[in-house]
Amino acid sequence: MLWQNPVIVTAIMFVIFLEINRSFGWQLIKTSLLIGLLGPIAEIIAISSGAWNYALPQVGGVPIWLFLLWGIAGIFFLSLADILGESVSDKKR
Repeated sequence: MLWQNPVIVTAIMFVIFLEINRSFGWQLIKTSLLIGLLGPIAEIIAISSGAWNYALPQVGGVPIWLFLLWGIAGIFFLSLADILGESVSDKKR
């Protein structure tokens, strides 16, 4: 299973993170880095309170690839919000 090898998962997430940011013309790089930092920090706080845990934590109780996953998710949800916002504004016309 891939989750048992965090180096491979991190490498895959890094490639996806770079490709998604490149496809958006690097316009969202600062936002994705910020979300990629704040999301895992929130999880570290929750983990330290005993809310849940990860099988192979590397940094503060979370897998290292989680930082990249949060950045990718941030871009996804920002893009989704833009698409839905355009859809709603088109219906108002």
